[in-house]
Amino acid sequence: MITRLLQGCETEQKIDLLLQLTNINSESVIGALKVHLVQGAAESMAYMMFDVKQQNFSRALKQLNKVNTIVETIIETTSIK
Repeated sequence: MITRLLQGCETEQKIDLLLQLTNINSESVIGALKVHLVQGAAESMAYMMFDVKQQNFSRALKQLNKVNTIVETIIETTSIK
């Protein structure tokens, strides 16, 4: 199951935890991701606010979504039913 992160619907704590499982370390990229995922800004506004190239933002968002899917799958497969 693919679980995508939703614009404006994520907590900063969740994003911080997911980021620890990636190699994303640019403060600008992280700021843009948080503005988009936590505060709800449009993707284009988020990466422009932090002077991040669109392709770098998209790559980071894709990586974060991939990690989120793995984490959600682990939770789903190990939950007591």
